[in-house]
Amino acid sequence: MGVSFKDAAIEALRRFKRSEREKERQQTEAAEQAEEERKAASDARIAAKQARIAGEEPPVVSEPEPEPEPEPEPEVEKKPKAAKKAAPKKRGRPKKSS
Repeated sequence: MGVSFKDAAIEALRRFKRSEREKERQQTEAAEQAEEERKAASDARIAAKQARIAGEEPPVVSEPEPEPEPEPEPEVEKKPKAAKKAAPKKRGRPKKSS
């Protein structure tokens, strides 16, 4: 006979693992899709170069539009630090009084 809090913890762990596996599967699919797109673009460039070498009219290659670059953040002006005071000079040992 299981204890209810243990059953709840086990179920929570199972839900967590399911969600982690789902995230991993989605990441894998996205990586595979990106790899296929890169391969297709590479093959199209190679075909165009081979056609140019052979003297034929190269096939039309549709290049993906580059993503717009994010705007740089405005620079924050730094306040100059105040000049530090000079440290007082160290004194030597006091003289012995005889």
